Amino acid sequence: MRRALALAERQMRLVMDAARSLPVDRRDEFLCDVAGRLGEAPTMLAIEAAIGAFFERMPVFLCDSAPAKKEECSQ
Repeated sequence: MRRALALAERQMRLVMDAARSLPVDRRDEFLCDVAGRLGEAPTMLAIEAAIGAFFERMPVFLCDSAPAKKEECSQ
């Protein structure tokens, strides 16, 4: 069994901010992936690299970044 991962407050904030940018159903996968890439004493650089590795594999759809259409009011 793998030992618990200990992160400093700043490191945890970085991971959680990245997790919040994902849809809820992808967050567990993200957290497990990041934790699996880190050793027992992760550095900020290692955490940033682990986060980046997940997002590099995640598909991006152009429509995800398109602004939502405004609905017109019918009066």
